[in-house]
Amino acid sequence: MNDEFYMDLALRAAWRYQALTLPNPAVGCALLDKSGRVLGIGAHKKAGFLHAEANAVFAALCDLDANFVQDFACEYARKFGVKFQNLEALKSALLQPSFTYDFILNRHGGLLRGACAYVTLEPCAHRGKTPSCAELLAELSLSRVVIGARDTNAQAAGGAEILRRGGIEVKFDVCSAAAEELAEPFYLARESGFCFIKINATLNGAVHGRIGSEKQRAFVHELRGVCDYVGVGGQTVRADRPTLDVRAAKFDEISASAGRADMLALDARVAPQNLKPRAPDVWIYSRRNSYNKPNSNFTRKRKMYSECVC
Repeated sequence: MNDEFYMDLALRAAWRYQALTLPNPAVGCALLDKSGRVLGIGAHKKAGFLHAEANAVFAALCDLDANFVQDFACEYARKFGVKFQNLEALKSALLQPSFTYDFILNRHGGLLRGACAYVTLEPCAHRGKTPSCAELLAELSLSRVVIGARDTNAQAAGGAEILRRGGIEVKFDVCSAAAEELAEPFYLARESGFCFIKINATLNGAVHGRIGSEKQRAFVHELRGVCDYVGVGGQTVRADRPTLDVRAAKFDEISASAGRADMLALDARVAPQNLKPRAPDVWIYSRRNSYNKPNSNFTRKRKMYSECVC
């Protein structure tokens, strides 16, 4: 196995959440031990929550130390009132970032000393909604960090220098073209914004009725949750009466718990911003001017839209 192989693991993990992390970049991380065994793979899933490096580290420590898992779950439940059904639910949940970072730093026990991390984007240097990932990796005493793309965002750049000061070997530009492609939507959104184009069609060209799986539908609804507007043709509105909301988004992954009360506890105490994706405003493109009032479905959802008549 070579650097490109392990970086590809990180890239694949990150693409699962492409654009869902906006206004943050999609980032993936693969963590290996001294002998090259994969300890954990993580990705940034949602802005305001754990970055890819912390998710990979957390997954690795959960597998390496049963006491780490048990103590974390107990303290998390005590502080936030949230319980997890099993280990996989814990590792896949959107955890409160500051609490989780601090717990890792206090309880890692040197288990990752000498490990190697493959990260698609240079670990962030600044402390924002989450602590610095570069500082986290340095505190864990990793031996090497391999980076796909350099972070050109002035606010977050400089992580490599923190790593080097911590005695960590840093290698840049592994799978750099693929890593830069992964980060491109983030930079476009910061500079001028961009549009998604979604076309639903069967292999024989049909565009009517339910097309695609429930998993595909959920992903589209999650994308809507990070968009400001969704554009739709007037004919689609007249024929299908779409609600264009985010009802299928899998935001319940946040708690990984069966109880609605747990989700509310997370929403109120862990992240003041609304964890449930926000339905975007609607923009209708039509050649007819008869639809100059909100569709009843849109009105019920309290959305605002304008109609472009041409």
